[in-house]
Amino acid sequence: MLIDTTNLINSLFIMTGYWNYFDDDFDWKVESDLFSPNFQETIDKLQATGLTKDQAIILFNSGYVCIEGFDILIDRYYGGAISSIDNRTRFSLESAKELLNQPPCSRTKVEKITSIEHLNSVVESLKGRGRDILFRGQTKNYTIQRKVNNPYLTIDGFGEVSLLPSVWRRMVNVNPQSFTPFTSLSLFEWSSIFYTAFDIPEIERRHEALNKAGENIYTMSAMEDCSDEMLREFGKFRMDLSMGMEHNLRTTLTTLLQHYGLHSPVLDLTESLDVALFFATNKYEKKGDLSTYNFVGSNNGQSVIYVLRYNNEMERHDQRDEFLKYLEPQRPIQQKCVVCRTGEYAINLPNLYLETVLVLDFDFPKEKSKIKTEQIFPGKDTDKFLNSILQKLFRKENITVF
Repeated sequence: MLIDTTNLINSLFIMTGYWNYFDDDFDWKVESDLFSPNFQETIDKLQATGLTKDQAIILFNSGYVCIEGFDILIDRYYGGAISSIDNRTRFSLESAKELLNQPPCSRTKVEKITSIEHLNSVVESLKGRGRDILFRGQTKNYTIQRKVNNPYLTIDGFGEVSLLPSVWRRMVNVNPQSFTPFTSLSLFEWSSIFYTAFDIPEIERRHEALNKAGENIYTMSAMEDCSDEMLREFGKFRMDLSMGMEHNLRTTLTTLLQHYGLHSPVLDLTESLDVALFFATNKYEKKGDLSTYNFVGSNNGQSVIYVLRYNNEMERHDQRDEFLKYLEPQRPIQQKCVVCRTGEYAINLPNLYLETVLVLDFDFPKEKSKIKTEQIFPGKDTDKFLNSILQKLFRKENITVF
């Protein structure tokens, strides 16, 4: 057999680290694949600079950590496990005391929007600066809750904006000192999903025929180089998936998790102001097995649209058209998706690229909405990828279905 059966996938799912994220009793104590922060070393090094033990513990518990061998203090919300200093996300130990006393000084602008015309004017002005900008809409602003916020990324009177992807939101709620690295679905599970786009019985028939003819196809690379065109195409796809899922396809696959309601370490953004407006003016709700978005307008002046500058930590979904052509996931396409990557040492990384927060401070009429739910969340009849994951994933209850 060229593919593991669904029953085998279901029997193996418990061993797949990915599904731990959905379990209420998961403690998030898995060690990082990179470097683990050292509590005692952090406390000792901070005390050596003149901080009290209590001050050092407050900084550590707020996410400022030292990694063994690095004489720097990293803000794990943004800094990454990088041995350099930028005085914004990674600090010299001597400047640690300033974090306790520095008032908010983020350069991000907050602008109250008073009409649709005003919104369009502001966005056109931002585009006119020559920067590639992206949007994210929410029905309200959320902030990072920690005793010592990063002053350089905290907006005076507005807070340190939380742009945590879903997997890190869950982690912070359970164990904010965790540095558990993200684990995606297994190769078995991704294969189970993507192979639905192929005629597997016919592929197996041809495979058997070629082996009987003496071609001896026992590896993926051998299949990719065989004489049968259908098998060559399937062999190439198998190689691309198996070799790429932890490398060039990693962001693509986690984007799919994010867009279909599953936990992911990427934050979804959009190139479309209209898509951002939809998410800013419609509130998500889950009722039983079905999800819905209900119109709330500007949510009493709480709705926001974040404007971010494009950065090399981001990836446009359409960069992977060739690999995804077999199942054509529709949600990222219809939502003009761009994602920002994160990691266990940079869980709120998108906030680093936030330029402007637009607060919708006016009554947004429903008739001005240009997008309906079904346009950006097509059903399984037109979304082959949605249909496949509903067939193949064990925990279907976590998939958003409208």
